[in-house]
Amino acid sequence: MEYEFLRDVTGLVKVRMSMGHEVVGHWFNEEVKDNLALLDEVEEAANSVKGSERQWQRTGHEYTLWLDGEEVIIRANQLEITGDEMEDGMNYYDEESLSFCGIEDFMQVVNAYREFISHKR
Repeated sequence: MEYEFLRDVTGLVKVRMSMGHEVVGHWFNEEVKDNLALLDEVEEAANSVKGSERQWQRTGHEYTLWLDGEEVIIRANQLEITGDEMEDGMNYYDEESLSFCGIEDFMQVVNAYREFISHKR
């Protein structure tokens, strides 16, 4: 999973992710926006579910983040699909609305984001 951090003209950090993980970048750009307390909450949750069968979920304004001991799923809240809506043999996947990644990879991005933010001034 490749990523890049940029600053726009206002100084706001923007995250760009590699293909297939774009929604992870959207989550940072829409939900985090320099909110390091949210990253603290996610990191604490990741540590609490590690080695267990527990899961954790955080619903934001635009995206919902789920995590367990091994995987992170980020989904756009507008992507509300119920089983009744799916046609036989159809698999709904939209790389701009849904992303899966390993928890270790995700936490590496979180730590790199923190590092990048700390050098903003």
